[in-house]
Amino acid sequence: MSDSFKSFDTLNVSVKTLSSIDLISETSYDKWTDLTICDGAVCKRIKTPSDYHGFLIKFETGAKTLRHKNFNEYEILDVRVGRIKNLVTNETYVEGDVITFDKGEEHELYCQEEAYIYCVMSKNKRDLG
Repeated sequence: MSDSFKSFDTLNVSVKTLSSIDLISETSYDKWTDLTICDGAVCKRIKTPSDYHGFLIKFETGAKTLRHKNFNEYEILDVRVGRIKNLVTNETYVEGDVITFDKGEEHELYCQEEAYIYCVMSKNKRDLG
């Protein structure tokens, strides 16, 4: 067999690091902004206490984020409307589901049905509820 065919086991997947500081620099409170880690998603900042940073993300059906992780903060996603799937764990989340990602936990989200999601990030897990 040709050496040009490689096993999928050796496929390297690029993982982007993303923190609330990154999202703050590309979003605002008063208008929707395209997310750089996801075609088909827009984001607004939401006012939160100073211990954490909040965002409202709108995903179009079929939108998919890059595989990413946050080394500095815990992240909680609250699915307000729609359906998303974490392609890393193969879990699907629907309206009312709340997902918590630990520091450094990889995730890649695929929007199965238009979704609105609250995203909150904090350095302290206890701040997330």
